[in-house]
Amino acid sequence: MYKKISTLDRPDFIATKYEFISDGTRKSSSIGNFKEGYYDYLLFLDGNPFGCNVCVRKGNEGLSLFEEDRKLAIKEDWLFFLKNLRHQQLYLIDKVTLLMLDHDDRSMRSNNELLVIKTKLALEWIISNIELTPENLKRLAAHANYFCAIHTYLDGSRKMSLQFVKNAILKGGLRMKYIILLGKIIVGRKIIRRIIHGT
Repeated sequence: MYKKISTLDRPDFIATKYEFISDGTRKSSSIGNFKEGYYDYLLFLDGNPFGCNVCVRKGNEGLSLFEEDRKLAIKEDWLFFLKNLRHQQLYLIDKVTLLMLDHDDRSMRSNNELLVIKTKLALEWIISNIELTPENLKRLAAHANYFCAIHTYLDGSRKMSLQFVKNAILKGGLRMKYIILLGKIIVGRKIIRRIIHGT
């Protein structure tokens, strides 16, 4: 990382790839297939694939700090990147240098209902505080609804999950991941488990 920072003449944001480790097994993260290079806020319209793997240049005079409102906790890093990468860029190095411990009490896994609430609050904050085009806003809303659909589905709220995935399709079109989730919601988790386990 130090070599790359020097080569790039001290970029404002730089990150390496990371993997999850759970029960001694390593799993790739969602940025595993990303190409090395510069990324801006457009990447974050589809959520935040980054974690604690980003370094920020200390002397960045244009830096917008984290939102310290506890209502936005869990989502504050997403807002941070969307704000800052509107006019700056993040460089991703194609090398895994971090392992993130994956467990059931992680903030992004422990409470589905809370994650839905926080996502709605974050979306409202973004709409009010970050200037985005109508097309960008649709893409952002599609992601937020898809994310909420996943977590209401995991909580067993099929009706609510169905509404969220419908909203995602209306905003973002017929993307394969939306269709797959829609199928899972319609079939139901119990039947899927029976199929998987052959009972």
